[in-house]
Amino acid sequence: MKHFILLVYILIFSTGFASLAGLGVLSLRLASKFPRRLIIVQALFIANLALIAVYYYMVQVLSLVASVQVDTLFSFAAALLNLSLYLGIIGSLDALQINSKGKKLYFYSKVGCYLCITLLSFQIFALLFGWLSIVQNIFYQAAIYLSVAATMALFGS
Repeated sequence: MKHFILLVYILIFSTGFASLAGLGVLSLRLASKFPRRLIIVQALFIANLALIAVYYYMVQVLSLVASVQVDTLFSFAAALLNLSLYLGIIGSLDALQINSKGKKLYFYSKVGCYLCITLLSFQIFALLFGWLSIVQNIFYQAAIYLSVAATMALFGS
């Protein structure tokens, strides 16, 4: 089963790289900055997925003991990648031409991104200073998940 899950990750990687290639062709055809900025966002999504796959492989498939140092290192790397991802999303949003109907949604989408950036910055700060109990707190984790879910819902609207 563990190898099947790893296979699913590999298949998702390949579809991610296909979309990167498609965005690359689109950016060559269009004069807009938007596809180029989406390439960065897509690459960061793939990097996040790669980090999860490596962590899963180390812990589940190789049965390496997940030490506090390994968990902290992966949490730090994931927080940095996610922070970069939300900054890239804001950059992509800034490249769009928004009409008057979309201004409100655009504003709330950026607020959601800034909320995620704030929470992730706090997480990086907490990890740097060894405050693992704060980062592992169920309420903090719920705040992260809810802010990400709300931000994603805004993008889907």
